[in-house]
Amino acid sequence: MGFSWKILGTMILMVVIVMALYNLVIKVYVLPKIKVNKWVVLALGIVMLVLTNVVGVKLRIDYTKFGLKEIPYYLCMALFILFFFAFFDLAGLGGAGRINKKNGKKDIVIKPKAKPNRVKNRDKNKK
Repeated sequence: MGFSWKILGTMILMVVIVMALYNLVIKVYVLPKIKVNKWVVLALGIVMLVLTNVVGVKLRIDYTKFGLKEIPYYLCMALFILFFFAFFDLAGLGGAGRINKKNGKKDIVIKPKAKPNRVKNRDKNKK
């Protein structure tokens, strides 16, 4: 098996679709809601990498065509990419880190304490 533009195109298209799904749906709606350890996500990503290779060998995937036989292989590969994107986001290696990291902390505003004696003696000082 050698280099094929069809294989490269399929892989690039799949990565673009998975990135769009991740950035528009999972990163915005799923990750802020759940608390997952980044190492669990990394372990799931490694399991999906191994599972992708096992599925590819078991099904004897023909990389030059795309059919019903190849769907489990590409699904495992898409999940592998999603788990690694999630790991990089949770680890803070994606640049911005978690989305609601700033909004999680409330800004503390220090207000001066009211001085009751000043209000009580205000009329006495005017005389």
